Amino acid sequence: MDDAELTSLLSEIPAPGRDVLRRLMRAEQFERDEAVLMLLKERTEPTRQMASLIDVASTDPDVRRRLARTLGELEARDP
Repeated sequence: MDDAELTSLLSEIPAPGRDVLRRLMRAEQFERDEAVLMLLKERTEPTRQMASLIDVASTDPDVRRRLARTLGELEARDP
């Protein structure tokens, strides 16, 4: 997922949801795993993408930094 796709995906999430995502990335691994399982139960493409993003960001520091940067940019743009 490139930066434009990441921005597009995160832009579709309302600000309160992005805040939940930000807090989730600081949570314990088991909490992120539970969130991924709940998202996968929805069986929609956006929830699958979000589950995949959380899963990858949990293990890849570069993706986690990109996610944090993009969330910050969106927050600055849409206070």
